[in-house]
Amino acid sequence: MIVSAIKPLSLSIFFALGGCWFDSNGSNTSSNKADNNGSTAQEENQQEVEQTEDKTTLEGRYAIGAPLAGANVNLNCSGYTKQNATMTNATGHWSFAVPTANLPCLVNVGGGTANGVANSQNLYTLSQNNKIQVNVTPITSLALSHAANVALGVNLAQLTQQSSIDFQKINAQLNASIEKLKQDLINKGYSYPTIANFNPFFTLFQATAGNAYDDLLEALMSKLQSSNVAWNTLLNSYATGASLPSANTSSGGNTGGNNGGGSNTGGSNTIRELGLATLSSYSTANKEDFFAGVKGTYPVAIYRVPAGKEAHIGEGVLSISGTVDKWSMQLKAADGTIISSSNSESVFIAMLTPFVGQVFLNGGTTPDKYLGTYIQSNGFIEGVAGGALEYAFRNHITAYGKAVPSAFTQLAGKWQGKTDTTLCGVNDVHVEITNTGKVSTAGIDDVKCAAISLDLTWNGNDDYIAQKADGNYLIYLDSKPDGTGNMKSIALTLKDLDQKPAQISVLTKVSGGSYSTRKAVPVQ
Repeated sequence: MIVSAIKPLSLSIFFALGGCWFDSNGSNTSSNKADNNGSTAQEENQQEVEQTEDKTTLEGRYAIGAPLAGANVNLNCSGYTKQNATMTNATGHWSFAVPTANLPCLVNVGGGTANGVANSQNLYTLSQNNKIQVNVTPITSLALSHAANVALGVNLAQLTQQSSIDFQKINAQLNASIEKLKQDLINKGYSYPTIANFNPFFTLFQATAGNAYDDLLEALMSKLQSSNVAWNTLLNSYATGASLPSANTSSGGNTGGNNGGGSNTGGSNTIRELGLATLSSYSTANKEDFFAGVKGTYPVAIYRVPAGKEAHIGEGVLSISGTVDKWSMQLKAADGTIISSSNSESVFIAMLTPFVGQVFLNGGTTPDKYLGTYIQSNGFIEGVAGGALEYAFRNHITAYGKAVPSAFTQLAGKWQGKTDTTLCGVNDVHVEITNTGKVSTAGIDDVKCAAISLDLTWNGNDDYIAQKADGNYLIYLDSKPDGTGNMKSIALTLKDLDQKPAQISVLTKVSGGSYSTRKAVPVQ
C-alpha cells in the first residue's frame, strides 16, 4: 500500500494484512427500516444468526517492519456487507470469526497510519472457502483488479459497492489473472518468487530483506514512487490492459523456476522462505511409480553445514534423475558447489522405500558419498548429507540464515512455565529470550532430576523457523556436538510470529536428558 509521504525504498510497510472477516449473516439491502428501538430488521437477523451459525475464524497477516495501524477493514461477502468491520491493531494484525456459510468475501483495507504517516490508499484481496489466512498486498490488488474487469466488467471500487458479487465468475478468472500478472512482472524486469506453489493471495511470508515476495513488493512500489505513478491510477489502468512500469535495474532478485534449479542467493545473511515442492504424481504402490513421482529438480534450504562451509547455507538444489534401475541423486549448495552426487550403481546401499517416501544413497560416511532424503506426497522434502548428519536441508521453511529473524523481537523477555508430571515431579521452567536471538532456559532434567540450564543463540547454522502441520510455528536452535557426540537444542513453539503470543511451548534437550513446558507465559 502506497504511503505517499514515506521515503523511497522504505517499503517494508507494503504489508500482507490478511483476509476476510465478518460477524453476521444478514441480507444486504437498502430498504431496512429501524423498529421502535432503533434496530433494523437486518441487525436483528444478524444477531440471531450469530447465535446459531457455525463460524470460521479468519486471520489477517501483515508484513513486519512498519505495519498499517488503525486501518479500517471493509467486507463484501456472500450475502453480507459490512463497512468498518474491524480495525488493524498496532501491529497491523486482525482476525474475525465469521459465519462459514457467508464465505467467500471481498475485503479492502484503507485508512490508518504507517510510520505515523496517514495512508490514503486502498488494497484489496479475496478470501476463498478453504482459506483461513489471506494476504492483502499490491500484488493481490492488481491481480484481483484484472480478474474483476475480465469477469464482471467493473473496477474494484465498483465491486465493493455491489450488493451481490458473482464470486464464481471471479474465481474462475483469478488464476489466469495471477498468471498474467506474473508474466507481466517478469517481462518488465521484476523478480517473481520462485517458491514452489507460490500464490500471492495465500502464501505466508515475512516482510524482511531477502524474502522473495517482500522484495517484489519493494521493487514495484519503489518504482511507482520514483516515477510518480499514482497507485489508484495503476490499479484501474492495469485492469483494462495498461502496462506495468519497468523495474529499476537495481531491483535484483531470484532466478529460475519452482523445480528448475532456480536460486535465491545473497549469502548467509539472508533470511529466506521456501514452500513445498510441486510433484507431478506421487504413489507408494511400488518403486517404479514412486520414483516416477519424485524424480525432478527441487529448491531446498540448506540450513546446517559443517564448520568452515557456511557459504553453503542458502537455497540449494536437490536433483533426482535416471530410471528405477539406475538412478542418481545430487545436492548442490547455494554457491553452486556440489555437496553430494552419486548413482545407485556406485554405492554400497541404494534404497527407494515408497511407504516412507525415502530416497537414499550410501557409498560411505562423508557428505559427498552419503545422501538421504524423504519426500512426502504434499511436496515436503527433508534430508541429510553425511553419515554424521553434517548437512541438513528441507523445504517448507519460514526463515533460516545468519540474520536474526524479527520474531525474536516479539518474544523478547522472560517467560515461566511448569513441566508435565515426570519421574522428577512437576517443576518450573524459566526462559529468557533477547531480540538478538539468544534463548536461555533453566529447569530440572527429567532423567537425572538435577538442575540444569542451556544458552543458545541464533547463528544461522542449524537454526531455522518452520510452520508445523497444526499451523503453529517452530523456532529451532541447535548447538554442534560438544565432544561427546551429543547435540543440544532448544525448540520454541508458538502460534504467531508477528505479535507476542500469550504463551509458548519450550523443549530443551541436553546431554542425556531434557525438560519442557507446554505453557510458558510472560513474566511481568
